Amino acid sequence: QTLSLHLDSPLVNLVGFEHAANSAKDKAAVQAMTKTLRSTGAGAVFVASPSAECKLNGVKLESAALDPALLGESAATKPAAQGDHDGHADLDADFTFRCAHPERLQKIEVRLFDAFKGFNSIDVQLVTGKRQGAAKLTPAANSITVP
Repeated sequence: QTLSLHLDSPLVNLVGFEHAANSAKDKAAVQAMTKTLRSTGAGAVFVASPSAECKLNGVKLESAALDPALLGESAATKPAAQGDHDGHADLDADFTFRCAHPERLQKIEVRLFDAFKGFNSIDVQLVTGKRQGAAKLTPAANSITVP
């Protein structure tokens, strides 16, 4: 009955930069991103087949470059270790849904392209009880088919 989604994205796709949010403008961008990623209902960024009756149960957001409080996390949340390999900062986001009828889950519409203009394509890795697979989502083909 649990649907887990993980998003690993460069911050630039979500807020337009990959550094700490020090200015009021940058903080506002992070807060807007946080609100969007935590939204439910019509504004949700992941929409499962309605007949599966999946409800967002939890969201966890982490970035080595951003203050956990700006991401709606407790101050005790320790950000992921920032590597010095390429100077880029990412956002790691985990979304947990509870589905009343998981057997009815046929697709998940990914609305990240509408919410964040930085996305051109999204590489998906899918693991279910029946199969593993991969797909590439685009603004024109933004749904994951779940067997």
